[in-house]
Amino acid sequence: MKLIVFSSDHPGKEEAEWVNRLFAEGLEFYHLKKRSISKRDTKLFIENIEFKYHPRIILHQHYNFVKKYNLGGIHVNRKLRKTGIRGWIRHIKNRMLFKGKILSATCHRLESLSTHSKYYDMLIYSPLYKLGLSGKMEPTLNANVTQSLSIFQTNTIIAMGGISDENIKESVSFGFKGIAVSSGIWNQDKSPVESYLAMIKKINPS
Repeated sequence: MKLIVFSSDHPGKEEAEWVNRLFAEGLEFYHLKKRSISKRDTKLFIENIEFKYHPRIILHQHYNFVKKYNLGGIHVNRKLRKTGIRGWIRHIKNRMLFKGKILSATCHRLESLSTHSKYYDMLIYSPLYKLGLSGKMEPTLNANVTQSLSIFQTNTIIAMGGISDENIKESVSFGFKGIAVSSGIWNQDKSPVESYLAMIKKINPS
């Protein structure tokens, strides 16, 4: 099972150094996501990542750097996503502009996963967990339902949101192809590498 890491709220040079170490430990994809990050800071961040790891970086903005640095692909936000004929046209344009690259998007409902599955190589469902009436983090899906859906067998769907060291084992039972985390890596007492390795061990115990 994949474990994907999203950037912290304030990625900088120190985070870039940790990302290099995470890649060295086997991290498959890192999503650089920060709403207010400038083109200049995005460029500096990418240049602090070892060149051999560039194909593992997915950008959420400033897509022009994908070709320049041979990055892995783009994440298309909700404002840029369309459905119907407009969605198909945009999909064709993206495929032409980013040929051979990964196109990903985030969905918040099961119905959206079905709608967008034909456009994207990777879909992220979020949140998998949210705070319930009990005051504890509770799953937003039923594992018996998701395991029976063909889309979970035929598409690369990644779970994100509310996943922690405490529930990551349970997260595996929903049938996702992988799990994406941010605070579970960056906002812990342990180092990002220690947190990553601990999570990997839990989702891939063998």
